[in-house]
Amino acid sequence: MLRYWIAGAPGNWTDTANWSTSSGGAGGASIPIIDTTAVFDSNGLGTCTLDASAWIRGLQFSSGFTGIFNQNSNEMLIGSVGGSFLDGIFQGSGNDIRVAGDLFIGGACQFQNTDTTLGFDSTFIYSPTTGSFTHNNGLVSMDGTQANLDASGYSFYRLQFNTYDGRLNSSCFVEDTLYLQSGYVGQGVIGSEVHLLNDLSCGTNYNEWGEGNNLNLIFDGTDKQVLYNELGSVLPTVIVNKTDSCVICGEESIYVTCEGDSPIFVRGNFLVQDGTFNMNDHDFQVGI
Repeated sequence: MLRYWIAGAPGNWTDTANWSTSSGGAGGASIPIIDTTAVFDSNGLGTCTLDASAWIRGLQFSSGFTGIFNQNSNEMLIGSVGGSFLDGIFQGSGNDIRVAGDLFIGGACQFQNTDTTLGFDSTFIYSPTTGSFTHNNGLVSMDGTQANLDASGYSFYRLQFNTYDGRLNSSCFVEDTLYLQSGYVGQGVIGSEVHLLNDLSCGTNYNEWGEGNNLNLIFDGTDKQVLYNELGSVLPTVIVNKTDSCVICGEESIYVTCEGDSPIFVRGNFLVQDGTFNMNDHDFQVGI
């Protein structure tokens, strides 16, 4: 079932006058619910303010939609149809967004992430032409079995891998923290890697010794970085590639240091190409 936003002026999500059963049709239709896909197109350009939690089957911003959608601190659950954002402005903030189906952000859409958690269970593709994805200091969480992430060159703020047999299909950057929470993520496309500009946190349930756990995690930030380890976790390949540390008053200003539990297991390779790695009395096991 489809519901079309037809408001020409700013309005609320829960106002039935703003919804129609057809594009540009008469208002008065029921608001989108769990079995409904909400569609925003060129026939409804008034700002939509989400004034209640939304549990819907799908959410689509079609080409030609130049309006604004404001999450307004309300929870959003988007079901199996997923989210497709080709145009318009999505202003996320204040509460979680969960997407069970595919999530596609592309075209000219200007998508501002929520400042809490955007979680997806299937495939997340970020492929803009003139659009953008603003991280808003939020967390993007890769959940569900065999989830896929393709966001070539994008710099996330916080990124979490919480999926069994997940795949990274491009290389990306993480500004704050990469969380390896559970399961494992491998290279869907050969050469896919995560550049860590700050910290890495590996949880005890991220413990796959198989070949699927084969990402390159590269520490290449410009300041001190932390590798935080919980007992039983298994890292894929770890590469340290930082500028040589400069010692001032006996303190190294640029290095990677280990914290948390010992020992630290690395399934693949462990390479220090440049900079300083401080094991901090942790034992290391490298390779199967």
